[in-house]
Amino acid sequence: MEKSTKQNHLWLKNHFDWKNAPRPLKVNAFLPEGIFDRYIGILPKVGIIEEFPFDEFISDARTEGEISVNRKIWNDFPQSFRETDEGFVEISSRQLLAKFNIPHHGYKNDYLLPNNTRAIRFLENKTKDLLS
Repeated sequence: MEKSTKQNHLWLKNHFDWKNAPRPLKVNAFLPEGIFDRYIGILPKVGIIEEFPFDEFISDARTEGEISVNRKIWNDFPQSFRETDEGFVEISSRQLLAKFNIPHHGYKNDYLLPNNTRAIRFLENKTKDLLS
């Protein structure tokens, strides 16, 4: 019989032994062996419209003129509103962050990307292909 979820994670409560942990501190020093054997990570494929003028796009458009600038850009790149991956080129996370001079490190920093441009998106079909 399978233990309840609560019982499966009882090891967390008193497992951390900071005094005797090897230095430098690493996560794997605190995890029981095999704890992640049943988990799998899926990294989605990311795409970008290569020619999109990110430097011209006004991310916090408030005036009629600023909104007009963004509307013209979106009219020039209609693929940003389509439901398909057409017009988007696959790009790695490292390349994407470098394009916008965002440091690539282990912390979540994708919130710094200009996501409101609609010129960066997850490529659903390519991600689904990873699962088959």
